[in-house]
This record gives sequence, C-alpha cells and structure tokens, in this order.
Amino acid sequence: MYIGQSEANVREVFNKARSATPCILFFDELDSLAPKRGQNGDSGGVGDRVVSQLLTEMDGLTSENYQIFILGATNRPDLIDSALLRPGRLDKSVYVGGCDDKESKLHVLKALTKKFNMSSNVYLEDLIDNLPQQVTGAELYGMCHNAWLHSARRVIQQQIVNNKDKLQVFDDHLIVTQEDFTNALNESFKQK
Repeated sequence: MYIGQSEANVREVFNKARSATPCILFFDELDSLAPKRGQNGDSGGVGDRVVSQLLTEMDGLTSENYQIFILGATNRPDLIDSALLRPGRLDKSVYVGGCDDKESKLHVLKALTKKFNMSSNVYLEDLIDNLPQQVTGAELYGMCHNAWLHSARRVIQQQIVNNKDKLQVFDDHLIVTQEDFTNALNESFKQK
C-alpha cells in the first residue's frame, strides 16, 4: 500500500459504479469504512481521509445525476461519521432486528440445520424456549456450529477410545444430539 492508496480505492469503486449505471453500491460494515472522524487514533489520518473521499464521491453522484443507489450495513450505527447520515447521502435508516418470536427462530434453526444428521431426540422447539427473547441469525448460526463441533469432538473421542490408528471424521459419522445443542446453547448464551 502506498500513501493515498485507500482514497484511490474509494475513487475506483465509484468510477466503476459510474460506468455501470444504473447500479447499487453496497458497503458492509460501514462503521469500519467510515468511522467518526478525529477519533480513529491513526497518526496518519488515513481513516479521516477515506471518510472525506467517500463524502466527496457521494456528493459528486448527486451533482451529476447518476443512477447509483448506495446502501450501507452496520451493527454499530453510532460509530458512523455523522456527515454520511445527512440528507442527500445516507439519509434513510432501516433497522433490521433479530428474531423475537418462536416461529421465526424455528424457521432459522431449521434452515441452519437442514444438512445436519440429527438424532431423533433433537427437538428444536425445546431449544427455542431457552433462547433469549431477541436473537440474531448470526447468534443462531454460532450455536448450531458449536453443536456440530460438539458432535465432532464426541466422534473423535470415541475413535481415540477405540484405539483407531487413523482418525476419520466424516459428516455421515456426525450425529448431532439434543445434548450437543443444549451444550452449545449454554456456551453461546451464557447467563450474564
């Protein structure tokens, strides 16, 4: 990277968007791309310059009447530079919350576990009763991933006990149990 390269990258993204109109620019984790200026702690002020370049490019789109729609996503809107949120830039905000009803949670859990080999004793509905009232899809994914890891650990331990020379763990050997899910739930959503 060279001095000014980050700002050049921002310009390049917008130049490509201008040549592809109409189009949508989507910035994920916008709070890391455009944090509040003056609070970054970077001695070179690179973050501040990137935010300034982003603002300049956005303002240029409205003055030239380009058909470019800009979207940003963040978990921390409080960290975004307020100049980005002014009218004519990113002036609309839509809150996308987590799952807060049993039906939504069950739907997400079923989607996340559709490729799992699950024991007949797994009742996703029972897990839902022990979840927090508000839970995100990412949190449910983490819980399901941890349940799968519990199953993998169990299979590996069984192979070690049986003195298998070559450890082989295949998906069809992994059967996720209710206990795996319960352990994962307790790890993922520890009581505070």
